[in-house]
Amino acid sequence: MLKKDSETKKSSAVHQELEKIVENLTKDFGEGTATLLGENSFQKQGVLSTGSFLLDRAIGTGGYVHGKIIEIFGLQSSGKSTLSLHAVKECQKLGKKAVYFDLENSLNIKYSKDIGVKTEELIVPYPSSGEEVFNMIVGDDSSKKERRKGLIEVGVDLIIIDSVSNLIPRAQLEASLEKQRVGSHAALMSAGLRKLKSALTNQKTIVIFINQVRKNISTGFFTGSPEVTTGGMALDFDSDLRIKLKVKEKLVKDDKSIGIKIEAKIIKNKLATPDRVVNLEIIYSCGIQKKREIFDLAIEKNIIQKSGNWYSFQEQRLGNGKEAVINFLSDNLKLYEEIEKKILETFEEN
Repeated sequence: MLKKDSETKKSSAVHQELEKIVENLTKDFGEGTATLLGENSFQKQGVLSTGSFLLDRAIGTGGYVHGKIIEIFGLQSSGKSTLSLHAVKECQKLGKKAVYFDLENSLNIKYSKDIGVKTEELIVPYPSSGEEVFNMIVGDDSSKKERRKGLIEVGVDLIIIDSVSNLIPRAQLEASLEKQRVGSHAALMSAGLRKLKSALTNQKTIVIFINQVRKNISTGFFTGSPEVTTGGMALDFDSDLRIKLKVKEKLVKDDKSIGIKIEAKIIKNKLATPDRVVNLEIIYSCGIQKKREIFDLAIEKNIIQKSGNWYSFQEQRLGNGKEAVINFLSDNLKLYEEIEKKILETFEEN
């Protein structure tokens, strides 16, 4: 007993000394310079929902962790921008600020509104080069008068870069086609991400890069991956979370295409288990619907029962066919919340 009390006092004394060291480092080098690792968990950092109940759980942290770099990549029309817009929606729901770099000049205002984005509260910068994008985000020391603060410093909570392939270096923009320098795009990403990683230390800003997949022409038939993302290898190494999207099938109702089913695979995850795969539904009129995800989970866990094409919950008929049930639950939110609560309880039990 005496030995245990002695160890407890020693541990307490060490902890006090460590706190004093952290305090001195903070005083000498600035706020956020150092912290005790046990106090720097993602729960304390905060998490932003992806907008998908299934994806939040697959990531393992409940969504995107504050202060981290995310890469969402895939082929054309695989849901990358949709997933990013849902992050904006979730950010705005919390009363926070979002910035969307529409480098492809393809942001659809109507679709953004349909998803639930408050477009009048979304900042959309149009920088002149890839370097200017990073300067806007992390700040710029090139001015002789004073340093210009970046979006991270002024308190922006979410930054979307759409997309990496359009982060064009100034040298490429100014040079003729005959004088394009090979590797300048990768060099820009490498230098920019080094500054970004440093700027995000102990900050709450989430940065999401949307990236394209290209055919790897340097790969032989039997070796290597046939696909590669743009911008070199820097984003592969520096991102904390990488999500690959792939279209699986079209969703059809009354012989009309209403959306797509996509596969979201967690390729890299520094904060939880990677390699998890989840299937998501994107509806053209509104993006991801959590009610559809809850419905599928309720069927899987037998919370909602199916008989033929009819669905019921605790002997109450919900509708004939999935679309009818989704519409019914949308009009009866108390019933939907009861089903959702039962889903959450099954996860807590596991």
